Amino acid sequence: MDKKATEKKEVAKRQPNLPELQLDSYIHTTARTRYDPDSDPILFWIQSKESYTFLAPFAIDILAAPSSSAPVERTFSTAGIATSGRRNRLAKDNLEKEVLLKKNEEYYMKIYSSDKTSV
Repeated sequence: MDKKATEKKEVAKRQPNLPELQLDSYIHTTARTRYDPDSDPILFWIQSKESYTFLAPFAIDILAAPSSSAPVERTFSTAGIATSGRRNRLAKDNLEKEVLLKKNEEYYMKIYSSDKTSV
């Protein structure tokens, strides 16, 4: 083994595992506030970015995930309806446009009807 690789291994052995240290610190210092129903977890992690350089980005990513897949499932259902029957060969771009129009139909109708009344 070359000298540089050996030195890197020695340094790694001497340095504590920073993510584990941050996790331990979080567990011990926030035990009182973690279960406060009035606290905002996203705000906590944004304010703690400097203290928890490894944990904060991970926590923010987890907390930013949508809590429900219902909107995605509704859009998928709309796409399924658009491709049923004789429309099963609809091109990808056209399907995308049709789903966009269908999902925004009420807004389109408001705009279209206001244009007709102003003429």
